[in-house]
Amino acid sequence: MAAVAPQRRRYQHGPLEHPDSIRLLHLLPGLFEDEIQVELREVTLSQQPRYEALSYVWGSPTADDPISCHGEELFVTANCVAAMRRLRHWRKHRVLWIDAICINQNSTNERNHQVRLMGNVYSKATRAIIWLGEEMENSDSVMSFLIGYDRILRQKWLRPVRDSLLGFKLKKLSNIESSSLSQYHIFDTICDNPWFHRKWTVQEYALSRDSYFQFGGKRQSCQGLFSAIQDARWRKIELSGEKKYSSVGHGFATYCETFEALRQAFRDDVTGIRCSLLEVLHAGRAQIATEPRDAVFGLYGILQRMNANLPLPDYSKSVEQIYTEIGKLVIVYDKSLHILRYTSEKGTWTDLPSWVPDWSARDRHGFEWLSIQDPEPRFTSGRDVLIKYTFLKDHRSLIVRGCFVEKIQHQTAKYIASTKDYKDFGSPGSDQEGIIDRLDAHNMLMFQDWIRMAASEAGDMEEVEFKELLLCTLRTGWETRYGATAKGFEEWVKCLTLGSALPTPTNREHLISISGSSSIVSGSRFQNQSAQTSAEAEGAAAEGLSMLATVRRNQLAWDFYVYVYYTCRRTRLFITSGGLLGKGLKAIREGDFVALIAGVDYPMILRKEGDSYRSKGPAYIHNMMKGERWPADEGELIDIVLS
Repeated sequence: MAAVAPQRRRYQHGPLEHPDSIRLLHLLPGLFEDEIQVELREVTLSQQPRYEALSYVWGSPTADDPISCHGEELFVTANCVAAMRRLRHWRKHRVLWIDAICINQNSTNERNHQVRLMGNVYSKATRAIIWLGEEMENSDSVMSFLIGYDRILRQKWLRPVRDSLLGFKLKKLSNIESSSLSQYHIFDTICDNPWFHRKWTVQEYALSRDSYFQFGGKRQSCQGLFSAIQDARWRKIELSGEKKYSSVGHGFATYCETFEALRQAFRDDVTGIRCSLLEVLHAGRAQIATEPRDAVFGLYGILQRMNANLPLPDYSKSVEQIYTEIGKLVIVYDKSLHILRYTSEKGTWTDLPSWVPDWSARDRHGFEWLSIQDPEPRFTSGRDVLIKYTFLKDHRSLIVRGCFVEKIQHQTAKYIASTKDYKDFGSPGSDQEGIIDRLDAHNMLMFQDWIRMAASEAGDMEEVEFKELLLCTLRTGWETRYGATAKGFEEWVKCLTLGSALPTPTNREHLISISGSSSIVSGSRFQNQSAQTSAEAEGAAAEGLSMLATVRRNQLAWDFYVYVYYTCRRTRLFITSGGLLGKGLKAIREGDFVALIAGVDYPMILRKEGDSYRSKGPAYIHNMMKGERWPADEGELIDIVLS
């Protein structure tokens, strides 16, 4: 009878001795298939040890793979084991810091302590190694392509020579794709990698001295991979003439900008340039945190570098308490009430004060998107006066100075959908492109209703005035810096109004009557059309898809739609009691107040609840954005309590 191998004892972490103590992992040498053997040694950061920090995603939440730690058994995740196999040297030790092993995950006190040191851990490491996982289909070929592409991109050759070589590389890439050049999903194996969606990776990248990506056996610098994918993606779209946008492509571009924005914020702070806490926190919302407290704690190292008086990470606090504490800190540190731009429907955290953003929410509404493009104040509806605010003793209420000027009288019954609303346009297993098509078709119908609603309230307004009214509302201002041209607007309107020109007093009634069966506008004359039978809904969906096809065939119209999709997503149109046209978030409803608040560039929609008000987010209201309704005598301002 074969002898049974003795069961190894389970490894137990000992307590750390000093306030700046960390454990470093010594990865013992071995061949690729050998058992992973490690040793943990306590050091202090003040000793300035040399080590590399691993940045990766755990993958499976359960640690099922055994390794040897000081000859005892320690269980880690399969992805962690795969990374160590790739990083292990065959004849010498490699010193690493790996969170899942170097931190005692069973001790809340130690987790709290080590989270506070995380920024120092990554900033003092010689480099961060970003592990994207083992090779997947085509990933090795794609990484080889990107390494070569970046090498050409960085050359200081004449631009025509460089462009010619890059175009040649792209044509060779199409052979890998086994389809036409218009299909650029070849980068999905990288762009969709879970690492780009994880909250902790933000500071791990932004605070590192140096970093590179490793995907299987291939590795490339972070800057090289980011620049190569973004350049190749847009160059391929130009070569192919593709008119459909890719949510994956845009998402990856957002991640690149997020990482770079945070990296720059950190560098600016080091050189003495003050940056906004709000910008850093908002940029970090692009990533997911499984633990909602990590929406804040995952950025602690960066915020700490900005000399903000941060509360220490404490996982025993409630999510609402942590989010509210950081919201108060943003107002005090930034000396600004611009945080109110980022308030919206709360969703999960119903007990959160309405003036505090949900720091875990990833989907950005149109006003937030514009704030990312241009964080500086764009309007002066609340005048750039000395802001005054007070926090009540309950730590949940914020008192601001302002005035009430209007109420919402009518609004569209549905809002412009975003990718967060995928579930409304397809069942699990539905093809992604089909869902996007239905979402865009829905938005075509919604925008058609916006045109109809605006036309119904335009009175004797001439074409030029109506054009300015509607275009400013769609684009949240008239600025042309983002490329949505007036010509594109006109072409887009024609596609949505069955070829009609922009509304004038003579053709306005025709526009109001267009697609009456699909109207979903609440209030006044549109109210009785909001309920649809299934047959009417199917007819409206078909009509929306037809309009979508028409818009896609018109490049100017399509470019304009893509722009206003971002500026209007998760918003709905409304008309105030004074007859002004406006745009607010999906949470607004008839009877809500329009308030102007000192130091806030947008009008705010507020809803009275008891003795206080709940913020329902910012709004764009034409003829109110440049201080037209701000009282001449600021003695007329009152205290408004936001809860």
